[in-house]
Amino acid sequence: MRDRFTDLFNPPETPIQGGDADTIKLETSVVSINVTVTDEKGKLVTGLDREAFTVMEDGRPQDIVQMYGEDAPVAVAVIIDLSGSALTDDLIRWRNAVNDLSKLLKSGDVLAVYTLGEDGVAERKGFGPAKDGWTTDLKNLKPGGNSPLFDAVVRAAADLKKRSERRRAIFVFSDGSDSGSETTLNAAEQQTFHSGSEIYVIDIINTQKAARQSAERQAAAQTLERMAVNTGGRYISADGFYIWGDRSKLKRLLSGLINELHNQYTLLYEPANARRAGRFRTIRVVMEQSDMAARARVGYRESVR
Repeated sequence: MRDRFTDLFNPPETPIQGGDADTIKLETSVVSINVTVTDEKGKLVTGLDREAFTVMEDGRPQDIVQMYGEDAPVAVAVIIDLSGSALTDDLIRWRNAVNDLSKLLKSGDVLAVYTLGEDGVAERKGFGPAKDGWTTDLKNLKPGGNSPLFDAVVRAAADLKKRSERRRAIFVFSDGSDSGSETTLNAAEQQTFHSGSEIYVIDIINTQKAARQSAERQAAAQTLERMAVNTGGRYISADGFYIWGDRSKLKRLLSGLINELHNQYTLLYEPANARRAGRFRTIRVVMEQSDMAARARVGYRESVR
């Protein structure tokens, strides 16, 4: 992991002197992570007990103090990119996708919608049940302005942190370009840690071939993928299904993501390492059965005393 994300790590025993804008203090000694478990065929695995998991932090096993594995309500924050890089056709696509997503939520689930663009980060729908007709409020929105994506993630994560639902996720509909944010990518990822949420990226913006192949577009796509991987979520690219206008395939994919959130495992552990030097700690979940795979966030940044 250190080899892949070299910018996140310091040498193993190197403390960080002073503070840093990307370090957000961890005030509690208990770490909570949501874990998705699949079998060799990629199907979700449910009904496991605590002994099926080993949590490794910086390569060392941790004591799991609590585990929740039952189906539970989900809180979903949707972030929609209205910046100048979006096309009118793209806005129609994501509006349809958000409408489909809202109808796929189960009883007890809640949804909030945020946009980023000329108005900065704006809340379009506060957390609550998804009711018929609410998406008509999105039809008059037009593309334009900057793309403060990282600020939007921080805002959504802060609001999710206040929610009582144990399963929390941020769905991002964007091309990944950030401009005008007051915060950073590292800080945005850290806020998702404190809110107990992961990021699911639906990369369906600016799907014209020329735009997808540009160097700027490729770099933005890497940013989106990093956010998803680092937080334990998923990155879904437009390539291969959505650019051909197959709305039904995306709807099935969204249905699978909601089902995934409902069938995650929540693991709580107390880190054995009491150090508080502002370093990044890696997290890896190992399954007792080798034919199962676990997906969770890759780590978090500890506080500074």
